Amino acid sequence: MKIKYFIAKRRVDASPVIKRALPLLKGSVGIITTIQYLHLLPEIKRILGKNKIKSKILGQILGCNTKVVDNSKCDTILYFGDGDFHPKAMARRKEKLNVVIANPENNAARKLNEEEIKTFEERRYAGLAKFFSSKNIGILVTLKPGQEHLDAALKFKKKFYDKTCFVLLFDDLNFSSLEDFPFIECFVNTMCPRIAYDDFSKFPKAVVDIHDVLEAEKERKKRK
Repeated sequence: MKIKYFIAKRRVDASPVIKRALPLLKGSVGIITTIQYLHLLPEIKRILGKNKIKSKILGQILGCNTKVVDNSKCDTILYFGDGDFHPKAMARRKEKLNVVIANPENNAARKLNEEEIKTFEERRYAGLAKFFSSKNIGILVTLKPGQEHLDAALKFKKKFYDKTCFVLLFDDLNFSSLEDFPFIECFVNTMCPRIAYDDFSKFPKAVVDIHDVLEAEKERKKRK
């Protein structure tokens, strides 16, 4: 079966929520968003400029890749989009970053607070701690195009040869079906990273994202 990909642009008026975000912006502003709102970034920059706010378009952010902000020297990052996962993941990579969320779906603007970032980090550390202390690991792999990372799962299994890793394949993740594997102590997510954070309470056991494990393992080796 042939698969054709295309960008589905979300048609919204950026002006109302950006105006609500203005009082929260400090200094120079870096603008980011997800792919469905990417076409609106020039308009957002124009609105900020009209309000005498210096801004720069940083571009698209992904759940598994927030590097667009790594080398940014902006005082504030303005995230235009719905949901909190992306800005939380970004704030984790760069400490003391002023992050403002402008959600065009409900026209709400707010600043990401430290407590939210702390909770995000606590979930991450809890998952990592359980992974490194566990023997039986379940690696979750979807067969859906675009999110299928079987090769990465197999390399992961080989890398952590001291653990017994079971690769669990599926199309749609049914959280209740994970209870069929009571011997699994910790699940490793290879799909969208937000599953390990936003849906962590749906898992019968601890869950951690594959990128977090690989990053933590790299840091562990540096300290040795």
